Amino acid sequence: MAKQERREKMSLDLAYEVYCNTIKAGGSVELHAIAEAIKTVKSAMHASSSGAVRLTDRLWYRIQQALFDKILTNYSSRIEVLTDQQEPLSAGEEIPQTGLVRIYPEGLRRLDDWFELPVMDLHDMTVKKVSKVRAQHGDRLSHEYFIDLHIECAGACMMPPDIVFGHERLRDEARQGREIAFSEWWDLYWRAYCTPDPEELTTVRERMAMLESVWGDLSIVAAGVA
Repeated sequence: MAKQERREKMSLDLAYEVYCNTIKAGGSVELHAIAEAIKTVKSAMHASSSGAVRLTDRLWYRIQQALFDKILTNYSSRIEVLTDQQEPLSAGEEIPQTGLVRIYPEGLRRLDDWFELPVMDLHDMTVKKVSKVRAQHGDRLSHEYFIDLHIECAGACMMPPDIVFGHERLRDEARQGREIAFSEWWDLYWRAYCTPDPEELTTVRERMAMLESVWGDLSIVAAGVA
C-alpha cells in the first residue's frame, strides 16, 4: 500500500507542466491534477526552506499562489475564512488582511485535499470578489460566481499569461532537479541496501522519502535503469 501511495505523488517537473497547461497556456486541467501540483510545490518549498533541495522559493510560491487562485475561482468548494488566531469568520464578516483562506474542493476525497493561503497573498481582485460572493451565497463557492472576474483578468489574476516571471528558471529547476534527485536516490538506495547500521538506515530512508515527496516515485525510474 505504501508503494502505491508513493507512485501517486506528482513530481515537481510534472507540477510545473500542470501550471503551464492551466495558467500560463490558459488550458484546461482536471481538478485532481491541480490539487496534486499544489501539494508537490508545497512539499518542494518545505524541502527548500530546510536546505534539502535548492529552489528559487519566491518563484515557486508564485506558482502555488496561482494554482490556489485557479481552484478557488474555477471549481466548486467550501470555503473557510479564519482570523490570524485561527477563529472562523461568518460569511457576512469582512475578510481581514491578516486572515487565512482555506478551501475544501468538491470532488476530492483524500483527508489532505484542502488548501490554504494567507489573505495577503491573494490577488486583491480575488479577495474583493470572494467577499462579495460569501455575502451573497455563503461559504459554498461555484465557478459561475467568478465569471466576471475571469473576464476582467483574462482568467489568471495571480499569474497573467502574457507576463514572463522567471519561467525559464522554474523550468530548469524542475527538470534538472529531477535528474539530480534521481542520482542521489540511487546512491541512497544502495546505502540502505548495504548498511548494517539501523540509525544510518533510518536517516537514509528519511532522505529518500523527502526526495520522493518532491520528485515522485524515483524507484520507477531506478528500476528502469537497473
